[in-house]
Amino acid sequence: MSRIHPNNIIILPDILTENYSYSDEVNFREESRRLGILYVKGPRFQETFKNGKKYGIAYRWYESGNIKRKSYYNSSETLIYQIEWYQNGQKSNSNRYINDNLRIFTSWYTSGQKKSESRRDSAHRIDGCIKIWYDNGCLKHVGHYIHGEKDGIFEGLYKSGKKRYSHCYSKGIESGNWKAWEENGNVLYNKIYDNSGSPIGTWTINSRFINNRYSVGSVIED
Repeated sequence: MSRIHPNNIIILPDILTENYSYSDEVNFREESRRLGILYVKGPRFQETFKNGKKYGIAYRWYESGNIKRKSYYNSSETLIYQIEWYQNGQKSNSNRYINDNLRIFTSWYTSGQKKSESRRDSAHRIDGCIKIWYDNGCLKHVGHYIHGEKDGIFEGLYKSGKKRYSHCYSKGIESGNWKAWEENGNVLYNKIYDNSGSPIGTWTINSRFINNRYSVGSVIED
C-alpha cells in the first residue's frame, strides 16, 4: 500500500513482498503524474516530477540494492544522459544525448575496460563512427555507418595490434578492395567489388591464386 507524504511524496513499500510487482511501480508513476507529485520513491526506483513531467535525476536499483541506472531529464521531460551499471558495480553503458536525433552510446566490459563507442540516431541505428575494443584495451574494430547502413572503410585488428581485415562499403553494399590477413601477415584473401556489390577483377583467397577472372555479375573461365 502506498501513501502520500504531506510534502507531496509518494512512498512505496520499503520491503518487497510476494504481492509486489513491477506493474505496481508503473501505476504509482501514473498516479504521480495525475496528482502532480513532486517525487515518487519505491524499493527499486526513485523519480522526480515537475508539472506532471519527469524532471531531474531518476534512479533504479537492483534487488541487491546496487545502483542499476541513473537518468537525467530536462524540464521538457527529454532524456539528456543515462548511465547503467552491472550488478558488480562497474559501468555497463551510457547514452549521452546531443539532440533529438543524435546520441553517443558507450559500453564497458564487467572489468571496467571500455568495450565500444558509437553514435546513434533517433531510431537507435548506428550513425557515424563505431569503435570496438578488446577486453585488454586494444582496438578491435573501427567502421562508419549512415543511419544503420555500412558506408566507408571498416578495419579489424588482432589483439596484438596487427591488421586483420580492411573492407569497404557503399550504402550497405560491398565495394572496392577487400583484404584480410592472418596474424603472421599471410594474405587470407584479396577481393574486389564494383559499386553494385558484384565481384570484379582477379581474387586471391587463402594465399592461393584463383584462376578465374571476374567480370561484372559473372565468372569468365580462362
